[in-house]
Amino acid sequence: MLRRVFITLISAVVIGAAAIGLMLFAGSGATTFRVVGSELQISGVLNGASPERFESLLDENPGITTIVLGDVAGTTDITATIALGYRVASLQLNTAVGEGANVQGDAVLLFLSGRIREIRPGGRLTLRDWGGSALPRTASDHEERRHYVEEILGDDAFYWFTVETIGDQGVHQISPAEIERYRLAAAG
Repeated sequence: MLRRVFITLISAVVIGAAAIGLMLFAGSGATTFRVVGSELQISGVLNGASPERFESLLDENPGITTIVLGDVAGTTDITATIALGYRVASLQLNTAVGEGANVQGDAVLLFLSGRIREIRPGGRLTLRDWGGSALPRTASDHEERRHYVEEILGDDAFYWFTVETIGDQGVHQISPAEIERYRLAAAG
């Protein structure tokens, strides 16, 4: 009897520890949203739930004018991120890379959606390879991202730059000259 109680107790501790570990692991890269005045600050990793959370926060805070991207390490759902970008563009909201923040990978696409796009002091845009650099230009895998960039910026030159620049390196921090060349920061 005592042995059975001991085994049950140990099992409960192991299951509880596993559940806590899973919650911590799941939350470690989660998207964080915070409203400060007229700004919606976003950090973490964009995911499939990001557009729904965004809509909810807009409903609760109708005075939001600017999406400020903090350290955003990319996205786990490119389709959701592009949908969020189109929504930001349709609302004519502004976007900013926060002071000292690093917006990485496909999260850069969300930054592009702003009517006015600002990179605050120390803010960086970093490209990461999603596998597109290994694909021929005619591959259909390019189309979703390429079309979005073309719709948002007016042409697809920046998209092809992202694919060709990353190449073997796998990562590329966009320089001020490249930001100017591809009109990534915009005054509206």
